[in-house]
Amino acid sequence: MDNSNSVFTYLKAAVWNGARTLIRRPFQIIITAASIAIGVAAVILTIHAGIAGEELLHQEMNAMGFGNLLISAPKGKDGMTHNDISLLQKQEHVSSITPIEPLYTPIFLRHRTAKTMVWGVNDDAPDTVSMKLLYGRQLTKDDVFRSRNVCIVDVKTAQNFYKRNNIVGKTAEILINGKKQAYTVVGVVESGGALFQNSFSQVVPNFVYIPYTTMLEQQGKDTTEQVALSLDKTIDAEAEGEKIESMLNEMHPVSHFSVQNLAAHQQSFARILSIVTKIIGGIASISFFVAGVGMTAIMTLIVKEQTREIGIKKSLGVQRSAILLEFWMQGFIISSLGSLIGMLFSAISLFSINQIGIPVFFHFEIALICVLLGSMIGSLFGLWPAWKASKLDPKDTLSSN
Repeated sequence: MDNSNSVFTYLKAAVWNGARTLIRRPFQIIITAASIAIGVAAVILTIHAGIAGEELLHQEMNAMGFGNLLISAPKGKDGMTHNDISLLQKQEHVSSITPIEPLYTPIFLRHRTAKTMVWGVNDDAPDTVSMKLLYGRQLTKDDVFRSRNVCIVDVKTAQNFYKRNNIVGKTAEILINGKKQAYTVVGVVESGGALFQNSFSQVVPNFVYIPYTTMLEQQGKDTTEQVALSLDKTIDAEAEGEKIESMLNEMHPVSHFSVQNLAAHQQSFARILSIVTKIIGGIASISFFVAGVGMTAIMTLIVKEQTREIGIKKSLGVQRSAILLEFWMQGFIISSLGSLIGMLFSAISLFSINQIGIPVFFHFEIALICVLLGSMIGSLFGLWPAWKASKLDPKDTLSSN
C-alpha cells in the first residue's frame, strides 16, 4: 500500500511540475499543440473523407447498377427476342427483367437541344434500375406492347430545359436513326447516379426513358442486345447466371450470350476503394511524424532553457528518473492537448460539411484512435529530449550561463 502511495505521489509531482513549467511558456505550448492538432485533424478528416467517398460511390453504383445480372449478345449477332425475354421472366428466381437499349442522341425541348442518354426499357425498369417517380407515371405494359411514343425524363433534364421539375405533358423530340420524332413526357423521375450527374455534368448526360419496343422499331431492329435481371436476394447470382447463360446459348448457339455478375464487380470495386482509403489514411499519417519532429525541437529548446534549473534539482538530490518523468510528462501534456484540439476541430468541420448537404458523419471511435496515436507519438518524440535532460551533469548545468 505504501509503495502504491509513493508511486502515485511520484506521478502527481511529475504532472504538476511538468504542467507548471509549461504554463510559463504559453507560446511554445500553442505552437507545438497546434502542430499536433493539425496532424491529428489531417488524419481524421482524410480517413472520414475516404469513408464518405466509399459510401457515396456504393450508393451511386447501387443506384446505377442494372440489377444483379447483365446479359449481353456480341455485336453483330442476333440478340434476344421478345419471346426470350418472356421466357426469362418466367424463371423461378428472376424477380424483374428489363431490356437495356442505350442511345446517346440529341433531344429537342422548348426549341433547345442537348445530347442525352436515351434508354429503351420496359415496364419492369423501376424494379431493376433506380427510377424514383416524382411526377406523372412510369411506363406501362401497354406502352411497351403498343410501342407508344411516350417518354420519362429525369429531373435534371426537366431543370435543364424548363427550370422546374414537373414537365409532365410536354413534348420532347428525339433523334433516332436519323429521324426526329415527338414523344409525350408522361413522367419525371429521379435517376440513379444523381451525384455523378451533378458532379460530372459534362460526362454523365441527361437521362430519358422510352419503351424499348419503340426504340427497336425506330432503329429497324427486332432483337435487343442487352437485358438486365434482378434476382431473389437469397439466390447465388453467380450460379444462376451460369444457368441462364447455358439456357440462352442452347437456344441461340450462334450468338454466344455472356452473363455478367454485376454484384461481383461491385464487390471487387468496393475492395479497391477500401484499399485506396487505407493508403490515403497512411499518407495522411505522415503528418503525425512531422508533428513529432516539431515536438522534439520544442522539447529540446525547453530543456536548454531549463538547464540551470535541472542542475539545481540534481544538486538537491532529485533523482534522474524524476527529471526524466517530468520532461516526458510535458511532452505528453502538449501532445494530448493538441490531439484533443485536432479531434474537436475535425468534429466541427465534419458537422459543418454535413449541414450543407454532403453526408459526412463523425466516427468517434476512429477519432479516438487518432487522438491516442497523436498523444503516443508526441510522447515518444518528447522522450529523447527528456532523456537528455536527465543525463545532464549538475556541474555543467550550474556553470552554464
